[in-house]
Formats: sequence, structure tokens, C-alpha cells
Amino acid sequence: MGVRRIEFQPQKLPKGNTSLKTPGVKRTILKKLTVTNLKKVGVSDSVFVKGKVAPEAKRFAINLGRDNSNVLIHFNPRFDENVVVYNTRKDGKWGSETRDHQFPFKQGEITKLTFTLNSGEVTVNYPDGHRFDFKRQINLDYVEYISAAGDFEVQSIDIK
Repeated sequence: MGVRRIEFQPQKLPKGNTSLKTPGVKRTILKKLTVTNLKKVGVSDSVFVKGKVAPEAKRFAINLGRDNSNVLIHFNPRFDENVVVYNTRKDGKWGSETRDHQFPFKQGEITKLTFTLNSGEVTVNYPDGHRFDFKRQINLDYVEYISAAGDFEVQSIDIK
């Protein structure tokens, strides 16, 4: 059957603690998330990702593909360059980068992204309404793997 929705609840501090700096209390921020065995996401399906960009974010990445070695779309906002870098990975080898200089992301803010699979491209809808069509560079009929890493705390992933 496969996964269709993943949601993460914010970690709660023990009662009486109002600061993350309380001795003996640790808060774990997920720095990497990998989901495999997704219900196959095919043409005209969308993946909705919601999360919070870290307050001092430098970069984060979201990958959709068959597995870590075969990535249909690598989405990589880089705060240190004010650019979104796109790429593809086939059999473990990265392709040629594509750069989008539309950069609506802000450190410390919650953001929502939509990745829609089309026959010739993957359309990415940014939080400000900007749309970027990333041309497919490898032939994958469907996606069953998603990963997120870097300065981004995933709150939910929906597939429709």
C-alpha cells in the first residue's frame, strides 16, 4: 500500500520548563529525514511539503526519486547564495545543475512547497506563488522515495 501522509508534532518540553536552555533538557531537531516505500507517485500527482526553515539556515535539500542513487529532482535552496539549485542523480552520479534566482525563502519561517510530477518536467510551486518547471533529466515513471536534509524541520508531507 505505501505511505500517503506523514506528519510530525513539535516536541513538547517537560512541564514547568519554559526554556530550551534548561540544564538536562535536550531538544532534538531532525536534520535528515528519509521515507521509502511511498505509494507510487506518478504523473499528475503532487507532493506537498511543509516545514520550518532554521533561524540561521544556510542550506537544505529535498529529494524525490526512486532511491538515494536515482533522484528525479534535487531541490536545494542556498541562503548563502540566494539561489535554488536543482539537479538529478542517476545511478549515483549527479547531472548538470539548474539554478533559479527567485528566492522567497526566509530564515526562521514556515514554508510550504508543492512538487507536481508532469510527463516532461516537475513543477515546483514556491511559497510566494512563483512556479518553476524543472525539466526531467532521467526517465522515472514514478517516485517512491523522498528525503529532506539540512536546515529545514519537516512538519508534514502529503501526497495527492
